[in-house]
Amino acid sequence: MTGAPVPRALDKRPAAPDPSDFLGARPPSRRALAFTSLLLFAACLPDAMLPPVLKALVIDRLGATAPQAHWFMSINLLGALGAIPLLAALRRRSAPALQVAVAAAANALLLLGISFSTSFAAAMALRALEGVADMIAFAVLLDLTAKAGGTRTQGRRLGVATTVLMLGLASGALLGGRIGDPTTVLAVGAAACAAVALLAISGRRLMRRSVASCPAVEVAPIARERRIPLWTVALMMGSDRMLGGLLTVTIPLLLTARMGWPQERVGGFLAVPLLLMALGAYPAGRIADRVGNLYARSVAALVYAAALAVVPIVGGASPVAIAATLLVLGAAASALMPTGMALAARTGKGAVAMASGHAAGSIGYALGIAGAGAMLAFLGGPAPSHATYTMVIQLFALLHVTVTGIALVEARWGAAARSDLAAESLHPSDPHDVGDPAERASPADSNSSFDRTNSAGPSDAADDIGPARGGNGERPRSRVPTRA
Repeated sequence: MTGAPVPRALDKRPAAPDPSDFLGARPPSRRALAFTSLLLFAACLPDAMLPPVLKALVIDRLGATAPQAHWFMSINLLGALGAIPLLAALRRRSAPALQVAVAAAANALLLLGISFSTSFAAAMALRALEGVADMIAFAVLLDLTAKAGGTRTQGRRLGVATTVLMLGLASGALLGGRIGDPTTVLAVGAAACAAVALLAISGRRLMRRSVASCPAVEVAPIARERRIPLWTVALMMGSDRMLGGLLTVTIPLLLTARMGWPQERVGGFLAVPLLLMALGAYPAGRIADRVGNLYARSVAALVYAAALAVVPIVGGASPVAIAATLLVLGAAASALMPTGMALAARTGKGAVAMASGHAAGSIGYALGIAGAGAMLAFLGGPAPSHATYTMVIQLFALLHVTVTGIALVEARWGAAARSDLAAESLHPSDPHDVGDPAERASPADSNSSFDRTNSAGPSDAADDIGPARGGNGERPRSRVPTRA
């Protein structure tokens, strides 16, 4: 009987994940998420192990200067830009597991090449290429994490991924300092990358099942038009990391050079927000799943900028005021990365969006450090005063607020305008005007077969700009196609 719904006992499609579930994913996806988290953790180790042995590797062994050691670390971030066109070319030509395996294997070989380098120029070239391989592996793993469940529960999964990233970076730094020898550090990093490659190959079926097990829903052109543009997400993530550059470089200089803080106290100041980011990423992701990623990110960004602007004022105040500021700062920062990655996942660009967001973050981080230094030199000379530091920090905080406002307006009202245009093309007033056939017939821009099984449905499309509610205050159900 045409149009009749399929009896529940005969319908073999998997049920939608319960939003109250810890990760918003079905059991096969949960196992794959644990596996992907393990790969993420191992992939974080090599880069985080280098800073403790940077002097021994670059200055003592290769005869470079201290500024060149900074270039050695930063060229890895610039090299990551090269991963974006590669991911765009590979997204429909190879499986994600193969992309991770090849990138991790290349990373292992490049790390070994750096350990055998005898010139600084060769090490720099290998380091740049290593940034490309590193970003491909990270972007694909994060994209799989985002897609391993319903779109309304991406925040919590990416919150867990953020916690794994933070723990991996912290563990790598501790391990690198513990080992001490640069050759051994690079060898251990190469071994970690080789392990990621072997695990990705051996677990390719599990990684493929992580997304294939998710419920498929209808993809409406209106839902596609509600997607946030990639440039908006890149602007947000770049702005977030720009303030991160001030937090890790400019503010410590202010606290030590102008406020007389001891180094141990500054180290604790930097550790508290990072710890809160690791612990608060998952709760922040769950909140974003309820209120909408864009709203959660916008509120967190405003609070983050305000707390950072207050630091120069409360730095000389009581310990209670400083502790309260750090708590607010860390709590707000914990929501930025999971919501940013969730919004990147909803652009429809797959791993390309993840790589673009992180590349924009790296550029923002570098611009924040360089821009703050240039402004301090221009306004305060070689020894800027406390007032100059305060002015520069608050100007960057104001810039962050401005960027947040631009992103909110574009994503909220720009998406609504595109949705209206799409609706007009679907239901034209002129019966002879049926709209653009390519626009009506083309499927959503996807990342191979993974996107087709986990595309956003009509009820999920509004989640980025606020909670989607029906007339009774509840979330509307996804439409399930019927069988003949």
